[in-house]
Amino acid sequence: MDTFSFVATGDRKKTITALNTRVEFANGNEQVQQNSINPKIIWERTYGGTYDEMLEIQSFFDSHAPGGVLFYWTEETDGSTTGTQHTVRFASDTCDITQKFGWDENGNGIKAYSVTLQFRKVII
Repeated sequence: MDTFSFVATGDRKKTITALNTRVEFANGNEQVQQNSINPKIIWERTYGGTYDEMLEIQSFFDSHAPGGVLFYWTEETDGSTTGTQHTVRFASDTCDITQKFGWDENGNGIKAYSVTLQFRKVII
């Protein structure tokens, strides 16, 4: 199984959702049924870098997103690749790379790129 080894450079978000079915009755009572003992966990990470680095991420996405191919990903704890390794798949079918243009301290035009990806934990 492949490993997604890029290090996030921007925002980090983790969403945990209990997989319950809820039914509300006319009298205001609610019945809740647990559908799984494992919650749905989705991590959202932003990666930044050069155009070539974005092409590497896009290539990984292109080879794993169709059909939900599983891979290893490490939940960063301190901005590095150290942390807990998870078996995941991409939670979204899109990979939107954003180009930003700005100026450095010498007045030279510079380009920066970023992409935000979502990973969904898979229990195997």
